[in-house]
Amino acid sequence: MKNLSCNLLLTCDQTILSKDNKISLIGIFDQIFLQSIPGNHPKLSLVGIVAGEPFSDHVLTISFKDPKNQSVYPDQNLSVNLGTTGKSNLVAEFINLPINSVGAYTFSIFSGKSQIGSTTLTASQVPASPSFPRKSKIIN
Repeated sequence: MKNLSCNLLLTCDQTILSKDNKISLIGIFDQIFLQSIPGNHPKLSLVGIVAGEPFSDHVLTISFKDPKNQSVYPDQNLSVNLGTTGKSNLVAEFINLPINSVGAYTFSIFSGKSQIGSTTLTASQVPASPSFPRKSKIIN
């Protein structure tokens, strides 16, 4: 049996899933800027591609941890069925994600106790009229 892996994992504003299971991503980002901390990120999608044994079923766990490696959002369980190619799209939506400090927050995907993927979302605090680098987003 082929080991389960996560070939892509990123955050974006919105995802659209077509009838034939193609994903369209809108607003990919890896950094957010808040004017006040603590705060909340109103909505984001975590998108990935999971690969393993064709026609296998898996329950994955998604965790979100702060810069001190503390959970700040309840873990989410997600069932995936790998198709004929042994791949499946993974889309999870998060609403009102708590951001309690500046720093690197981590989304991790687990299959059982094995971490199969992770991505980082960096939170920064900024003044009211900042200039923004690419791939970033401000939250009021």
